[in-house]
Amino acid sequence: MKRQENPKETLRELCRQQMMMQSHYNRFAGVSRGIPLRNTLLDILREEHLIHGELLNQLLERGLVAYDMATEEQIEQTKKELKQRGLG
Repeated sequence: MKRQENPKETLRELCRQQMMMQSHYNRFAGVSRGIPLRNTLLDILREEHLIHGELLNQLLERGLVAYDMATEEQIEQTKKELKQRGLG
């Protein structure tokens, strides 16, 4: 018997897989020695980011995920942490 697909879980799984692919392309681009190869990998990574954004938009539009906006306190805490790490 064929399993019924759950659209919510299917889209979430696609997002998880997309993030994993982005991570691999990012790592490969970082260790590639040739500039043409690195540029190709970065182009692919850019495309993967666009695809991931589209998937997230579909999840949001369909009401399958929700997210809360960060509070001012959370934003300030993150800024403080980044500054401590020398990234802010």
